[in-house]
Amino acid sequence: FAGATGSIDGEFPKKYMTLHRLGFDVTPNLNIGVFEQIIYGDENINKAVPIKIAYFNPFIFTRSLFNTNEPGENKATGLDVRWNLFNTMSVYGTAYFDGLQLKEFGNGAWNNNIASQIGVKYFDVLEISNLDIQAEVNHITPYTYARKNYLMNAAHFRQPLAHPMGANLREVVGILRYQPIDRLSITAKAIITKFGSDLPGRNFGGDVMRNTDSRVQDFDNEVGQGNSSDLQLYDFTASYMLKHNLFVDLRQTIRNLSQEVNTGKKE
Repeated sequence: FAGATGSIDGEFPKKYMTLHRLGFDVTPNLNIGVFEQIIYGDENINKAVPIKIAYFNPFIFTRSLFNTNEPGENKATGLDVRWNLFNTMSVYGTAYFDGLQLKEFGNGAWNNNIASQIGVKYFDVLEISNLDIQAEVNHITPYTYARKNYLMNAAHFRQPLAHPMGANLREVVGILRYQPIDRLSITAKAIITKFGSDLPGRNFGGDVMRNTDSRVQDFDNEVGQGNSSDLQLYDFTASYMLKHNLFVDLRQTIRNLSQEVNTGKKE
């Protein structure tokens, strides 16, 4: 992964990511997995970082458990679950923990970064063929995915690798998909997001590219802090296949953003 700015010998400074996942089929319909993610660069953004052979270790959690203080590393762990029910429904969830400090849990410590997701997919709703619905809830605490420089954050070329809005948000997603005939597909989406955006000169934890050393406070952080913002996004798409790989699309999108403080900045 290349860095966002700067140059070393005509190239962007490099950062790397290693990811391990261990899954287990508890039953034929239930899978539980644990994962480990390590993003590493260098604390000095002007210094080239070589690929270390230690990161090719295939055993999960070896670096997270035994190399907790190595500089230049951003370690995260997590849990994911998928449960298929009745041949028509799938329930899924993910919990992501980055820099978790159990002794400071519950007091809003800035480095207790947690992201969670729970959702359900329901296929052939009410036995209507090709009518599917999906509902999902996302919750991401402030400063999740961010670190003190961009060579250790969860972003690539200034684009977040996890949620497109970064962090410091709660979100509800609803999606309906229907294919009434072979050539016609219809998709309707509703996304309701409550988030806290930054105010001038103050880092409230939503932008994963910002240096965490500029945080507003060490404790009492909560989701939605900062400039309280509400975003509603509604999208309707109809796609008709005229012939193989040739589609005609009709799309309507409605977006509404309201913020507690009018900063004059367009989002």
